[in-house]
Amino acid sequence: MIDIGRKAPAFTLKDQTVKTITASNTLEYTDAGATCNDYVDGVLSHAVEVSGEVVNMRRPGTYKIRYDCVDLSGKEANPEFCEVKVVDRTCPTVKLNGAAVNYVEAGFPYTDAGATATDDLDGDITAHITTSGDTVNTQ
Repeated sequence: MIDIGRKAPAFTLKDQTVKTITASNTLEYTDAGATCNDYVDGVLSHAVEVSGEVVNMRRPGTYKIRYDCVDLSGKEANPEFCEVKVVDRTCPTVKLNGAAVNYVEAGFPYTDAGATATDDLDGDITAHITTSGDTVNTQ
């Protein structure tokens, strides 16, 4: 005879075990969670413990979440894991100040009007603009 009371509870994740989401500075991550079931105790979803890393939607990276559950007789389910990948899918925007093409008469100084840059996650990143290329010879 099989003693069904010795079987550990089991998990069902409500979402994928690996998921990729777009980074955002306005949205918060909400975990779909998991359900835990036991043959004797039934649904133990209230006993699911979630641990691991806090998913920060503002910081691209990979976050690992762990789910644990213990039935009423103290038997532990095998832990389940979820990996959340937060990715930045948009490039910064650079806007030139002034005209894209400038005409300077020889002998007169040229001053670059500069540019501004913004990023949907980092906001104003103008201070991080670098310039390269030819220099203006006004001789």
